[in-house]
Amino acid sequence: MNSKKKPLRIGVILIILIIVAVFGIGAELKLNVNYNKEQSKNAAQIQTSDIETAVLSQTQSHVNNLTGKDKKRLKNLYSNISNRRFFGSYLGLKQNNVMFMGSNGYANVSSKATLKKDSQFLTGHYQEFLNNAIILKLVDNGKLKLSTKVYNKILSPGVPRELTIHTLLLNKTKVYITKKNISKLKASNYASMSDLELTQKKSKDTLLANNVLKAVLISKTLNKSYSDAIDEMMVNSLGLMHTRLISGQNDIQANDVNSYGYFRSSGLPVQKNEVSLGTIRFGIDDMRMSLTDIAVTYRAIITNKYFSKKYQDVFIESENKIPGIQQKKYKNVTKYSSTVFNQAIYVVYNESNDSMTILGTNFPNKNLSAPELLYSLNRLVK
Repeated sequence: MNSKKKPLRIGVILIILIIVAVFGIGAELKLNVNYNKEQSKNAAQIQTSDIETAVLSQTQSHVNNLTGKDKKRLKNLYSNISNRRFFGSYLGLKQNNVMFMGSNGYANVSSKATLKKDSQFLTGHYQEFLNNAIILKLVDNGKLKLSTKVYNKILSPGVPRELTIHTLLLNKTKVYITKKNISKLKASNYASMSDLELTQKKSKDTLLANNVLKAVLISKTLNKSYSDAIDEMMVNSLGLMHTRLISGQNDIQANDVNSYGYFRSSGLPVQKNEVSLGTIRFGIDDMRMSLTDIAVTYRAIITNKYFSKKYQDVFIESENKIPGIQQKKYKNVTKYSSTVFNQAIYVVYNESNDSMTILGTNFPNKNLSAPELLYSLNRLVK
């Protein structure tokens, strides 16, 4: 009897082994497919943006891809920029095409580093512009709600219990942080509650901390450092190449832009008197970007490519509440400007033909002002 059942048991075992093997291979294939899909998704997220690619493809430091009379006008502007000693960089785009690009002067006089297409300017209040956009992206993704109480996300002393995400975006309630406590916060570290002691009372020892609170909110929502959050939500998502958060004055790279005060030698403006950046403060002025990265982010946000159109009105209202930003819109043209530590960023975007002019300076130009040059350059891409 046992001898008859033995072949039968062996047959059953073989069938079971075959079934297990088939399911095992299927599961492995499914895992591999899902893994490859995730890898493809991640690769797509960190793909270099079209604008970045267009700028990188330009082999000359000065580019004039205009035609006809506009090409000649730009050549005349080049002479004007040089003769009137304008120091700064500029970039003109139409769709994903570089129409013109150039610079004059130094990013760093002491190291003889000239301004280039990858030079990284201090963004100043543009950092809050980006933080507002990231928060709305998190709302759009369902990770936050406009009605969410900030205190429910950040259980820190001084965070008003009634403060919502929406109210924070509009800066309707002001919060402050002591200079001592903000010095403890680093973009590369996950902010601890003990370091974020806020108050609604302004004093000589406090700084406006609304954008600090926004930066920490982003960090807490994504459960990672602010620096890693910026990488995920901006750098990787939009394919940026020259954007980073800095930890202090000594956090220097070769393509960083220094600031200079107004100085004349033999009657001519020169970049000589370097302006100290002072204390670099978390969430306030610790971001550097190239003009190209500013162009990529600005267009994505203004044209509703970054978050849903239903949040555009909230964003426009929020940016108008950011101290130090001049943001205007007339018909289809949006203008932006802000200044920090003698570094100024100017952007003009025309939605009707998807054109943009970006200007960055590190010197208080007077012979040829930045707004004057911006106007002349922007006429060439209208």
